[in-house]
Amino acid sequence: MSNAAREGFRDRLRPLDITPFEAAIAAVAVAGGIAGIMHFGVIDPLSKVLPGWLVAVFGALYLVSGLCLIVGLVKRSFQVEAAGLVFLATSLVVREIVYIAYLGAHADALVSSTFYAAFLFACWARLKTLLRGETLIRTRVEPPR
Repeated sequence: MSNAAREGFRDRLRPLDITPFEAAIAAVAVAGGIAGIMHFGVIDPLSKVLPGWLVAVFGALYLVSGLCLIVGLVKRSFQVEAAGLVFLATSLVVREIVYIAYLGAHADALVSSTFYAAFLFACWARLKTLLRGETLIRTRVEPPR
């Protein structure tokens, strides 16, 4: 790969390092979606409660949400990013309902509930920012000496 090609590739991915936590959440959604569709990894309570085809649908929703977030960030398309946030929030709410129905409201469910609540808050906060038309701007500031 030539130097110019590497620079072009880095420039396309630069928006991901402006929003690293959203990029990380998107990566987790993509990985979780693939794992859900392929049925590997830890046992997913969704597979214990819902039919296999519906578990695959939620895996696909998770995967699509992560891809929409990544594409929306890289292409700077707030509509695609917003769609990814809505898909992710929907998937998280459904998963939380199923987890509580399957595991009950006890300590095992509390760990996943905490992560889902944090991700839902991040989705809500970012979606609110997008709907207000606000953008993230990178500026250089000299570090304090």
